Amino acid sequence: MSATVKHFRLQSLLVPTRLAAGPHKGEVAWGPLYVGRAAHLLHNPLCANVSETPVRFLFSVEGAGKIR
Repeated sequence: MSATVKHFRLQSLLVPTRLAAGPHKGEVAWGPLYVGRAAHLLHNPLCANVSETPVRFLFSVEGAGKIR
C-alpha cells in the first residue's frame, strides 16, 4: 500500500475527502494521499465520503475529458 501512496505523491495526484469540522464542514477538499486514507478507501469504498468514485475524480483532475 505504501507503494501506491508513493506513486500518488510522485505524480502529485490529489484525492478527495470531506471536511469534518469548521466553517467549511461537509465540503470536498483535495489533498495528498496518506497510508491511513488509502487503507480506509480500500477497506470501505462506499465510505469514501464523496459522491463519485476516485477513478472518475482522477480523470477529471487530469483533464482527460468527459467520462461516459
